[in-house]
Amino acid sequence: MRAGMIGALFWKETRQIGRNRTALLTAALLPFLILFLAPIQLMFQFRLVGARGLDQIQQAPLPGLATTDPMQLLLQFLYPLLFVIGGMLLPSLTTTYAIVAERERRSLELLVSLPVSVTEILTAKLLAVLAVTAIVGLPYVCIVLALLLVVGIADASIVPALLAPFLAAVLYSTAVALLLTLLARDFRTANNLNGAFFVPALLISIAALAAVAGPARTYVLSLLLLVLAAIAVVVALRWVSFERYLE
Repeated sequence: MRAGMIGALFWKETRQIGRNRTALLTAALLPFLILFLAPIQLMFQFRLVGARGLDQIQQAPLPGLATTDPMQLLLQFLYPLLFVIGGMLLPSLTTTYAIVAERERRSLELLVSLPVSVTEILTAKLLAVLAVTAIVGLPYVCIVLALLLVVGIADASIVPALLAPFLAAVLYSTAVALLLTLLARDFRTANNLNGAFFVPALLISIAALAAVAGPARTYVLSLLLLVLAAIAVVVALRWVSFERYLE
């Protein structure tokens, strides 16, 4: 792969996403709700009101939920789950607009006349998706982590413990996006496939957080998501070709 060509394609993709108002509004609104508003609301609710309504969850016969400290339930179960959901949604939504919309407009065929490979095209597109995710989603996560430290709810160990599942979810969703580019031919198919990839990963995340006790649970979850991401990349790379990409 040629770095110069990937850089030019990357610049094209970021500008293209930036011109799409629907993509920008979607990419900005959902992360705000999931990665910022919901964690802040839960933080103050647990701090000021307590964990009302969560008694049955805390009494569940699962190692990851068996805790008498509501703040630990917040930090080690609810927050990781929210960060995983946000980390998975943002890349998949951005990919839908960056790639599937381009396929519907039949503008992908123009790339055939350029001296580029399909690997360079997909690399540039996925890098653009990661850039949008970092610009939009990561600041929300950092603000929430900073508030946890400032308010005194958690110590510095919470930073890697919550960043790890968020970043792993982003990588998983980006890897799945590679499969999405090869399978989805329109928005409807893309949305259906997003759900097909999202729901199993979410169930696995909930199971991992509920089954593993202690601070290690978020790292176990991160490892599982990275394994799923690797599987998605291996499967996608076996299919990558201009013919399959453009068909």
